[in-house]
Amino acid sequence: MKKNIDNSGIFLNILIIIYTLYISLSVFIEKVIVADDLSKVYESKFISQSYFSFIYSFLDSATMAARPVSGIVTGTLMYLSRYHESFYRLGIFFFPLSLMVIYAVAQKIFSKELASLITLLYSCSVIGTSIQFSSIMLNSNLATIFFSLSIYFLYIRKKLLLSSLFFIASVLCYEIFLPLLLLHLFMIRENRKRILFIILTLGAIIIFRKVIQPVVFVHSYQRDEISKIFEFKRVMQVSFYSIRLFFKDIFLGMYKGILNFKKTPFLGMDIRITNVFVGLQSILRI
Repeated sequence: MKKNIDNSGIFLNILIIIYTLYISLSVFIEKVIVADDLSKVYESKFISQSYFSFIYSFLDSATMAARPVSGIVTGTLMYLSRYHESFYRLGIFFFPLSLMVIYAVAQKIFSKELASLITLLYSCSVIGTSIQFSSIMLNSNLATIFFSLSIYFLYIRKKLLLSSLFFIASVLCYEIFLPLLLLHLFMIRENRKRILFIILTLGAIIIFRKVIQPVVFVHSYQRDEISKIFEFKRVMQVSFYSIRLFFKDIFLGMYKGILNFKKTPFLGMDIRITNVFVGLQSILRI
């Protein structure tokens, strides 16, 4: 039984590697580019500023001012792509990199087999399948990497300060990661440390968003509206959709994502879904 479980884990790891490399290399080699990325590559052809001047002007916008960490990476790829557009496509490799970090952290907390399953399900989820084809979505991949490292330093290394710094970095890559603060608070057992983590993370994020960002960036835009929390109907609607997302939509998306493996051509053949379910069933019996 133990040998079958080990074989299933190896099978899932191989499947993840083949899948992510196939997607990333196909996009890179075939020079596939989505509309949003095309606009960035087009803009890069007209860059005449120095590197630091361009990075500042790139961040000084309604979209990127709130995401300075991922903005610097995206801006750097844009700057380099003025020499050759292939530099910009390097952004797609942040997706397999994020999967590697997810697996590395997960196997420190769970078994290697379960870590493989978590990584596979993430790669097939609604989130994973929406970000792996586009360089501009490296903000989400970077945020995932920093968030995973934050969990690692909190749960494994017990380094509260480092965990908070990585969490802040994840939010400054993509602000949608902010609600995941609740996971950290759940993992922290001591109330004093919970309060300290909230002060460190929310304090730094609020100071940046409300004080530093408006001063440094002329064209910054504040997406969050505090007054919205008093709109009862809207709060109830958001709460309902959030609950449905975590208890239904994500799992439904993962299931459909796994089914789509059989539609993925690889070396002229279809990847058979039957073998995937055999591996999953072996792990779920643990």
